[in-house]
Amino acid sequence: MLHAGRAATVATVATLCLALPSRAHALDARQDPPDGMRSEVGATALFVFGVAPATGVGLAPSLTLRWPSVSLCFEPRSLAIKSDQPSASGTKVLTIDSELGIVALCRHKGPVFACGLAQAGRVEAIPLAGLQPSDNVAWLLSSGARGGFEWPIFRYFRLHGFIELHVFLARPALEHFSTAWYAAPAGMIAGANLSLRDTSR
Repeated sequence: MLHAGRAATVATVATLCLALPSRAHALDARQDPPDGMRSEVGATALFVFGVAPATGVGLAPSLTLRWPSVSLCFEPRSLAIKSDQPSASGTKVLTIDSELGIVALCRHKGPVFACGLAQAGRVEAIPLAGLQPSDNVAWLLSSGARGGFEWPIFRYFRLHGFIELHVFLARPALEHFSTAWYAAPAGMIAGANLSLRDTSR
Protein backbone atom coordinates (compact mmCIF):
# COMPACT_ATOMS: atom_id res chain seq x y z
CA MET A 1 0.00 0.00 0.00
CA LEU A 2 2.83 2.35 0.85
CA HIS A 3 4.48 1.81 -2.52
CA ALA A 4 1.13 2.29 -4.27
CA GLY A 5 0.60 5.62 -2.44
CA ARG A 6 4.08 6.83 -3.38
CA ALA A 7 3.49 5.84 -6.99
CA ALA A 8 0.24 7.76 -7.04
CA THR A 9 1.94 10.83 -5.54
CA VAL A 10 4.76 10.72 -8.12
CA ALA A 11 2.24 10.38 -10.93
CA THR A 12 0.24 13.37 -9.64
CA VAL A 13 3.34 15.58 -9.36
CA ALA A 14 4.50 14.59 -12.84
CA THR A 15 1.09 15.37 -14.28
CA LEU A 16 1.09 18.81 -12.65
CA CYS A 17 4.61 19.56 -13.89
CA LEU A 18 3.54 18.81 -17.43
CA ALA A 19 0.20 20.56 -17.23
CA LEU A 20 1.24 23.86 -15.61
CA PRO A 21 3.72 24.99 -18.32
CA SER A 22 1.17 24.11 -21.00
CA ARG A 23 -1.45 26.15 -19.13
CA ALA A 24 0.92 29.11 -18.77
CA HIS A 25 1.82 28.96 -22.46
CA ALA A 26 -1.86 28.97 -23.38
CA LEU A 27 -2.49 32.03 -21.20
CA ASP A 28 0.48 33.87 -22.73
CA ALA A 29 -0.75 33.05 -26.24
CA ARG A 30 -4.17 34.50 -25.45
CA GLN A 31 -2.58 37.67 -24.04
CA ASP A 32 -0.41 38.32 -27.11
CA PRO A 33 -2.07 40.92 -29.39
CA PRO A 34 -3.05 39.69 -32.84
CA ASP A 35 -1.11 40.86 -35.86
CA GLY A 36 -2.75 44.08 -36.97
CA MET A 37 -2.22 47.77 -37.53
CA ARG A 38 -0.07 49.80 -35.15
CA SER A 39 1.04 53.41 -35.30
CA GLU A 40 4.57 54.80 -35.25
CA VAL A 41 5.74 58.40 -34.80
CA GLY A 42 9.20 59.59 -35.65
CA ALA A 43 11.60 62.28 -36.85
CA THR A 44 13.55 62.29 -40.12
CA ALA A 45 16.79 64.03 -41.10
CA LEU A 46 16.92 64.78 -44.85
CA PHE A 47 19.65 65.53 -47.38
CA VAL A 48 18.18 67.00 -50.58
CA PHE A 49 19.65 67.03 -54.09
CA GLY A 50 17.89 68.61 -57.10
CA VAL A 51 14.69 69.66 -55.34
CA ALA A 52 15.89 73.27 -54.90
CA PRO A 53 18.56 75.51 -56.49
CA ALA A 54 21.17 74.13 -54.07
CA THR A 55 21.85 71.03 -52.02
CA GLY A 56 20.24 71.33 -48.61
CA VAL A 57 19.15 69.65 -45.40
CA GLY A 58 15.86 69.47 -43.59
CA LEU A 59 13.81 67.86 -40.85
CA ALA A 60 10.42 66.17 -40.93
CA PRO A 61 8.11 64.58 -38.37
CA SER A 62 6.51 61.34 -39.54
CA LEU A 63 3.39 59.34 -38.83
CA THR A 64 3.29 55.73 -40.01
CA LEU A 65 0.45 53.21 -39.97
CA ARG A 66 2.17 49.83 -39.91
CA TRP A 67 0.91 46.32 -40.64
CA PRO A 68 3.12 43.21 -40.60
CA SER A 69 4.24 43.61 -44.23
CA VAL A 70 2.78 46.95 -45.39
CA SER A 71 2.94 50.53 -44.10
CA LEU A 72 1.51 53.94 -44.99
CA CYS A 73 3.67 56.95 -44.10
CA PHE A 74 2.89 60.68 -43.94
CA GLU A 75 5.66 63.32 -43.69
CA PRO A 76 5.43 67.15 -43.73
CA ARG A 77 8.91 68.34 -44.73
CA SER A 78 10.56 71.68 -44.02
CA LEU A 79 13.79 72.57 -45.82
CA ALA A 80 16.04 75.60 -45.28
CA ILE A 81 18.66 76.08 -47.98
CA LYS A 82 21.22 78.85 -48.55
CA SER A 83 23.01 79.26 -51.85
CA ASP A 84 25.51 81.75 -53.32
CA GLN A 85 23.93 83.14 -56.50
CA PRO A 86 25.18 85.74 -59.01
CA SER A 87 23.42 89.10 -59.20
CA ALA A 88 23.87 92.43 -60.94
CA SER A 89 25.83 93.76 -57.94
CA GLY A 90 27.86 90.61 -57.36
CA THR A 91 27.35 87.32 -55.56
CA LYS A 92 24.59 87.28 -52.96
CA VAL A 93 23.29 84.62 -50.61
CA LEU A 94 19.92 83.27 -51.68
CA THR A 95 17.73 81.77 -48.96
CA ILE A 96 15.35 79.00 -50.04
CA ASP A 97 12.38 78.06 -47.90
CA SER A 98 10.60 74.86 -48.83
CA GLU A 99 7.47 73.22 -47.43
CA LEU A 100 6.75 69.78 -48.88
CA GLY A 101 4.55 66.86 -47.95
CA ILE A 102 4.77 63.22 -48.96
CA VAL A 103 2.64 60.11 -48.78
CA ALA A 104 4.45 56.76 -49.12
CA LEU A 105 3.01 53.26 -49.41
CA CYS A 106 5.65 50.67 -48.51
CA ARG A 107 6.16 46.94 -48.66
CA HIS A 108 8.34 45.30 -45.99
CA LYS A 109 10.24 42.03 -46.17
CA GLY A 110 12.59 41.43 -43.26
CA PRO A 111 14.81 44.49 -42.78
CA VAL A 112 14.29 45.69 -46.37
CA PHE A 113 11.48 47.97 -47.54
CA ALA A 114 10.46 49.54 -50.85
CA CYS A 115 7.88 52.28 -51.38
CA GLY A 116 5.99 54.21 -53.99
CA LEU A 117 5.42 57.84 -53.04
CA ALA A 118 3.99 61.19 -54.08
CA GLN A 119 5.31 64.60 -53.02
CA ALA A 120 3.81 68.09 -53.35
CA GLY A 121 4.60 71.53 -51.96
CA ARG A 122 6.27 74.85 -52.58
CA VAL A 123 9.81 76.20 -52.91
CA GLU A 124 10.24 79.93 -52.22
CA ALA A 125 13.20 82.28 -52.58
CA ILE A 126 13.23 84.93 -49.81
CA PRO A 127 13.61 87.88 -49.77
CA LEU A 128 13.83 89.15 -53.34
CA ALA A 129 13.55 92.93 -53.61
CA GLY A 130 11.64 94.14 -56.64
CA LEU A 131 10.02 90.82 -57.53
CA GLN A 132 6.34 89.99 -57.28
CA PRO A 133 5.40 87.08 -54.95
CA SER A 134 4.41 84.98 -57.95
CA ASP A 135 7.95 85.33 -59.33
CA ASN A 136 9.74 83.70 -56.40
CA VAL A 137 7.44 80.80 -55.50
CA ALA A 138 7.52 77.46 -57.32
CA TRP A 139 4.92 74.76 -56.73
CA LEU A 140 6.34 71.27 -57.10
CA LEU A 141 4.64 67.94 -57.74
CA SER A 142 6.59 64.72 -58.04
CA SER A 143 6.24 60.97 -57.84
CA GLY A 144 8.94 58.46 -57.11
CA ALA A 145 10.24 55.50 -55.16
CA ARG A 146 11.97 54.90 -51.84
CA GLY A 147 14.13 52.01 -50.78
CA GLY A 148 16.02 51.28 -47.60
CA PHE A 149 16.68 49.21 -44.49
CA GLU A 150 15.37 49.25 -40.93
CA TRP A 151 17.08 48.22 -37.71
CA PRO A 152 15.33 47.63 -34.36
CA ILE A 153 16.81 49.62 -31.47
CA PHE A 154 15.84 48.62 -27.94
CA ARG A 155 12.25 47.37 -27.72
CA TYR A 156 10.08 50.06 -29.27
CA PHE A 157 12.49 52.09 -31.43
CA ARG A 158 13.43 51.55 -35.07
CA LEU A 159 16.07 53.27 -37.20
CA HIS A 160 15.38 53.59 -40.94
CA GLY A 161 17.87 54.59 -43.61
CA PHE A 162 16.59 55.28 -47.12
CA ILE A 163 17.12 56.91 -50.51
CA GLU A 164 14.32 58.44 -52.60
CA LEU A 165 14.30 59.17 -56.33
CA HIS A 166 11.76 61.75 -57.57
CA VAL A 167 10.54 62.54 -61.07
CA PHE A 168 8.97 65.99 -61.32
CA LEU A 169 5.64 66.06 -63.12
CA ALA A 170 6.08 69.81 -63.75
CA ARG A 171 9.22 71.99 -63.92
CA PRO A 172 8.23 75.45 -62.64
CA ALA A 173 10.65 78.39 -62.68
CA LEU A 174 11.86 80.11 -59.52
CA GLU A 175 13.00 83.70 -60.19
CA HIS A 176 15.94 84.94 -58.15
CA PHE A 177 18.01 88.07 -58.71
CA SER A 178 18.80 88.27 -62.45
CA THR A 179 18.29 84.60 -63.39
CA ALA A 180 15.74 81.82 -63.00
CA TRP A 181 16.00 78.32 -61.58
CA TYR A 182 14.01 75.54 -63.19
CA ALA A 183 13.27 72.34 -61.34
CA ALA A 184 15.44 69.49 -62.60
CA PRO A 185 13.71 66.57 -64.32
CA ALA A 186 14.58 64.41 -61.31
CA GLY A 187 15.87 64.76 -57.77
CA MET A 188 17.18 62.60 -54.94
CA ILE A 189 16.63 62.67 -51.18
CA ALA A 190 18.59 60.66 -48.62
CA GLY A 191 17.22 60.33 -45.12
CA ALA A 192 17.50 58.71 -41.70
CA ASN A 193 14.40 58.22 -39.55
CA LEU A 194 14.07 57.27 -35.90
CA SER A 195 10.58 56.06 -35.02
CA LEU A 196 8.77 54.98 -31.85
CA ARG A 197 6.08 52.34 -32.14
CA ASP A 198 2.83 52.44 -30.22
CA THR A 199 3.65 51.03 -26.77
CA SER A 200 0.04 50.25 -25.87
CA ARG A 201 0.11 47.04 -27.94
